[in-house]
Amino acid sequence: AGHGMNTEFRPTSEMGALVRAAVAAAPSIEEPLADPRLEMLRGITRQMATAEDFETVLQSIVSALGDREPGILARVFLLMEDHQCGICRPRVEAGQMPAHPGRALHLVAEGGYRPGDPTVLHRVPLDSKLPVAEIARTRQAFCIDDWHVIEQFATDQRIAPLWNALGVVGVAGYPLEVHGELIGAIGYLARRTITPNEFEVFGIYADQAAMAIKSAYLFRDLARAKDRLEIENEYLQAVVD
Repeated sequence: AGHGMNTEFRPTSEMGALVRAAVAAAPSIEEPLADPRLEMLRGITRQMATAEDFETVLQSIVSALGDREPGILARVFLLMEDHQCGICRPRVEAGQMPAHPGRALHLVAEGGYRPGDPTVLHRVPLDSKLPVAEIARTRQAFCIDDWHVIEQFATDQRIAPLWNALGVVGVAGYPLEVHGELIGAIGYLARRTITPNEFEVFGIYADQAAMAIKSAYLFRDLARAKDRLEIENEYLQAVVD
């Protein structure tokens, strides 16, 4: 921890093929684990590991948890600039919103019970009082048994109406980090109190999610670089001909 990603690392198409082949060839352990939470974690990890594109990885993270944990709503926020966000970029280009300087947390995926409108709390500035911004600033996880007794949240005109409408009781969240690099945060909203054991499992899950997202970033950048190279090669070939 505390060290950035190695800037000398360059993913290749052969590496991507090897990763997918290793996942496909890995032996399947059919015997269920004694702890149902660990069984859930194993299933989620498998689903994330076999997803190949960026959007599928993001959706698998939240949908897998929601499918296996009734009453849990998971939300993934990624740290990026407005022009990097698929929701904000077209709005800025259409003049529907200003282009804010710097990075902010953007809601990119949610899953579980009654997911709300992704645009309600889509863009969260890092200086916001919202819990997800606090996670990003401090890089500390948190777990609240019942948010109604926390004045900061109970009196918030944005949070309270939304969480009341969703029937939220317990709230938890973890930063998404890879080798010291903060890439976002994941939040959990529950219709009941989140147990200490669940909170611990969610932490392991957050670590797996961060790795899956970072890998998806690398594969997406590789694909884009390959597309640019093909276009440049076609242009050079046309010039030569």
